[in-house]
Amino acid sequence: MKTILPVIFIFFFLAGIANPQDSTKSLNKNSGTEKNIVHDTIIEKTILQSLPFDISGYIDVYYSHDNDYANALDRFPGVSPQRDEYRINIAQLSLKYFKQNVRGNITLQYGDEPDVYWDSDKKLLQEANVGFSPYENLWIDAGYFLTHIGTESIRPMENVFSSFAMVSYYEPFPQAGAVVSYSTRRFNGAFWIMNGYGQIADNNKNKSLGLSLTWWPYKNVSLSYNNIAGNESSDLDNQKQRLYNNFIVRANLGENWNIILNNDFCLQQKSKIDDSTGIGSMVGGYLTVKYTFNNPKFSIAYRGEYFADFDGIFSPIYTISPLERSGLLCYGPSLAFEYKPMPNAYVRIEGRYLTTWRDLKIFSDEKDYRVDGSITMGVAF
Repeated sequence: MKTILPVIFIFFFLAGIANPQDSTKSLNKNSGTEKNIVHDTIIEKTILQSLPFDISGYIDVYYSHDNDYANALDRFPGVSPQRDEYRINIAQLSLKYFKQNVRGNITLQYGDEPDVYWDSDKKLLQEANVGFSPYENLWIDAGYFLTHIGTESIRPMENVFSSFAMVSYYEPFPQAGAVVSYSTRRFNGAFWIMNGYGQIADNNKNKSLGLSLTWWPYKNVSLSYNNIAGNESSDLDNQKQRLYNNFIVRANLGENWNIILNNDFCLQQKSKIDDSTGIGSMVGGYLTVKYTFNNPKFSIAYRGEYFADFDGIFSPIYTISPLERSGLLCYGPSLAFEYKPMPNAYVRIEGRYLTTWRDLKIFSDEKDYRVDGSITMGVAF
């Protein structure tokens, strides 16, 4: 491919300069030749549109800052993990194939987000999957996917905020497995078999199961339930069955208001912080409200979030006192302003105030709060 593209470019370049006078004459002549040019262009576009594949790309860049200077990276890095630098969140290129009852997808990626969420030897490949449809509206796919949990995507332009809520940071992002899905006008359902929670390479001999259900009671309101269940311990002699639940409500109120409610609840065996045989728990969520002005290029949004990993299933375990320990407990508001010069591009400035409770002073200078902000911009093509 690297050899073919330059050859094609040189061919057309030489063809264009071979007869410059003829080219000039043809452009100066009237409607006959111009109509042929327009007609040929329409034919070329029609051929391209009829091809069974689609190529797309996305680039997202950022500059971020926070006051947690004790850490080389932004603590809990997700989107915009490097402070005080101009960096790339993600740059990706996708090739999708679709013809009759067969489809395939491959996405390559680069940037700070893949560095955070993917294993170092697998971070260049975001998705690679293939599927077929044995029956109308029924699909069977297998390969590498992005998770079915949560609402905040790895592509910031698809989100209301560029920063992840704390619960989103601990949700899985990549997953490998197979999925059977079925869709109707008001219902989507999918059943997953996966290597594990956020795992590409399996960390044990067990598989995890997942369920995804979405129902539209009204055209502008959807209700979703997603889960993952399985043993997530790499020690087969000490299995820890995990049940992760994700509830989502989406509502578009008129042309201006958009509301998202996301809440997660997790239980895991043998994970109680003060009892290794007890069941540990985590709960977290957020409410996002977005208002789009009458000029749809501008919008403003608010997000209120909380995260309580009581037993440190996902987060570090902190010592509060000689007799008390806890996982991460925090909450806070975020505010964002967005400008979209085109439907496929955005510029967003946002800030967040994140504070802990139960006297968890985990940030710089033994503070129990952090302030962070970022400017992000991206384009899809």
